[in-house]
Amino acid sequence: MHYLCSLIALTALLSGAFAQTRQYYFVSTSETWTDAQSFCRQEYTDLATLENTADVDAVVQTTSSYTGKAWTGLYDGWIWALNDPDFYGDGETMFRNWNSGEPNNYNGQENCVNMFSDGKWNDLNCMNRLPFVCYNGMSGGSAVFVFRSQSATWTEAQAFCRNNYVDLVSIRNQGENDVIRALAGTTVWIGLTRKELWSDGSNSQFVNWAAGQPTVGSDKCVAAAFDDSGKWSKEVCTQSLPFICYENCVDGDSFYSSADVCSVTGPVVIDFQGALNSVSDLCAYALVSDPSNGFTVLANFGERRQPDVSFVDSVTLRLAASGVQIHLEQGGRVRVNDDMVTLNSSVQQFHGVDLSKDETGVTAQFTACTLIISVFFDGTTVQIHKKSPSGSSLSGLCVDSNSVSSARLLQYSSARCEPQDSSVDISAIPHNNVTERCNLMRAAPFTSCNGDIDPTPYITGCKNSCRYSSKDHLWCQFMWAYARACSLKHGNAIGPWWKTAKCSPPRALCQDKFCSDHEYCGRKFSGEYGCLCRAWFASKFNTSYTLGEQTECKHNSASITLAGCLMEEKGIDYTVLHLNDKSCRGVINEETHMVTFSFSTRDSCDAEIMTIGNQIKYTNAIMNQNSTDVITRHDQVFIEFSCYYPEPELKTVYFRIKDNSYVSTITSGEWTYNVTMNAYIDEQCTKVVVMDTEVKLNQKVWIELKTSGLDADTVAVVTDSCWATSEKSPDSTPKHDLIVDGCAAPGDGTVRVKGNGIGTSNYFSFNMFEFTNHPNDVYLHCQLQLCLKKDNCVPVCPDKRRRRFARSQRDTSALISMGWGK
Repeated sequence: MHYLCSLIALTALLSGAFAQTRQYYFVSTSETWTDAQSFCRQEYTDLATLENTADVDAVVQTTSSYTGKAWTGLYDGWIWALNDPDFYGDGETMFRNWNSGEPNNYNGQENCVNMFSDGKWNDLNCMNRLPFVCYNGMSGGSAVFVFRSQSATWTEAQAFCRNNYVDLVSIRNQGENDVIRALAGTTVWIGLTRKELWSDGSNSQFVNWAAGQPTVGSDKCVAAAFDDSGKWSKEVCTQSLPFICYENCVDGDSFYSSADVCSVTGPVVIDFQGALNSVSDLCAYALVSDPSNGFTVLANFGERRQPDVSFVDSVTLRLAASGVQIHLEQGGRVRVNDDMVTLNSSVQQFHGVDLSKDETGVTAQFTACTLIISVFFDGTTVQIHKKSPSGSSLSGLCVDSNSVSSARLLQYSSARCEPQDSSVDISAIPHNNVTERCNLMRAAPFTSCNGDIDPTPYITGCKNSCRYSSKDHLWCQFMWAYARACSLKHGNAIGPWWKTAKCSPPRALCQDKFCSDHEYCGRKFSGEYGCLCRAWFASKFNTSYTLGEQTECKHNSASITLAGCLMEEKGIDYTVLHLNDKSCRGVINEETHMVTFSFSTRDSCDAEIMTIGNQIKYTNAIMNQNSTDVITRHDQVFIEFSCYYPEPELKTVYFRIKDNSYVSTITSGEWTYNVTMNAYIDEQCTKVVVMDTEVKLNQKVWIELKTSGLDADTVAVVTDSCWATSEKSPDSTPKHDLIVDGCAAPGDGTVRVKGNGIGTSNYFSFNMFEFTNHPNDVYLHCQLQLCLKKDNCVPVCPDKRRRRFARSQRDTSALISMGWGK
């Protein structure tokens, strides 16, 4: 009873990997080599025999967590020179008559056996020279033995016996041992020798020794090192190690009873027998599972455009033996565990699975001993093509589409594994056009396949697709699936049926278009394919008629995040959107496809700033780029958002202008003109700053520089430079530049210059500031120049250089200043 319990415990720890003729199993429980051999012979075929490097690779793949050594079926054993199974009865190859303390393999060199004159056996170096006894066949039911008195090495003795008789003598029992002792009367060679043998008796000569191996010494058994690519080493056989068993696989196409196809399109499962059922939740399901071969092909279902219809969203191949997971995902994306792999039409192998990709989708194919599985996925349909023997112990929805409850895999399902709304009565939905198209599967060119694959379940699933939005042409997917199933069954593609059905040619519609978890690839209103919002994600925005999240107001910034998939659905190109300042654009998160627009109190992106009570309100808007084209195909977008910030509690600084207006009269040659400097708190220059107007720190101020008395057709005014000082003198320090060489000073990002060098007036804006160590006053100074308009008077920005302009011969620059104080 204790032994039986041990077996059950061992069985629970098994895992497997596949090779062409053998299936290997890793057993993690440690046993001596002899006990491991007994277990493998009882539960499988034997301890592992390895005949080539492919077998070594398969053994290494049986576990991903173990990095030590494990017993194989190779060992140092004794074998008779005569290899004739008809000569030996049950157990007769195992007869031994060792002398006390033998065999001892002295100095690791004793690999041959001699018989002493008393009939006892001893292991001896094969290069010793001794008389020998040959076997010369049977006579009257008894073996005939011949004593040869000449001395020879063991190898020479074997060669002589094979050339002149049958072979060196084999001793099957005590009776024959006594006969040979009496015949020889002296020490002689017998036909027993030590060799490396396979537990199952295989004659494989393949070796895979690690560096420094094999060692010599007492009888050893061979282990494979999982941390050294399966290399072999000799270990003491009584040591306890995990071990590898194998089971024979049946080879040859005649073994396979059938080649069956299972199709899963959207929520519809058509199993290997052609039975149809539907998945009505968002869980993971086993499509094909084989515990004995250690693999599962599972499908993950998710919602798309509608919350009441599930779609197969991705496929995962789980290899229990190696712990490897191969994920076939949307857009033709393939991950091996967490690593993305790049595929093309050429087959690439990963952990024994052949992967390839073309314009129609991704294919994964592998062999599991007596089973050949091919998995195809195009983003909407998964098809499994299997070749298996009769009586295969497979399970899953593809084996029985009605086994929904037993095939559901909650441990691999997402948090949204919940039933869908199935209350929709599809009989009330008009679907005449769909029915007509679906029935084409009974017409040419499909008729050539109707006799082998019944189109009825495909037609039924196709008709039922009318409960889903017609935008995605789901009926085409069922027709593609039937055509592909026919091709898999016969190997011949069905002709161009898609024109009659008004479908596109068979292809993966979203190949290489990668969507985030809350998105799926679907057909937009424009007919193109893009990343659209899943129903669960879109619902929270649809009820509020918004395109994204609520405004996020932080200490000194404001942001709003829009969902890229919502904009895709409405045909809005996020790259043409901007804030009040056209240079302030949205930033897309490449992983989630969420687009964020933001501004801060430092860079307000031309936000409107207002004081409301004891709060400051910053308001900005997301809008389309103003188009200069005659037409546009984009809806106009205007999304306004605001943030309120409390006024500073510790220090509120107001500046007041020292005079309502500053006027300077300038004489330059024949011209005498006036220059006026006015301040405003709005861009339209309608709200003039007067002596009682309070201007806060960081509030935007517009300065207008206006001239009178000049010929507007002849000359233009260029504001060459503007700067601020803490004292009235324009030459005092500290000094802060606002305009340099006619352009916004690079050291102040709040400055904007408009109309400079165009006419007889221009203006600029900046955010109000104070000098750190001289906070009471700010004096603004501007230097103006006259420019002949026949030349280009507009400064070239922002590279800090401007073109030369023609001045009056008697030109005098104009300096005008303005003072601000607390």
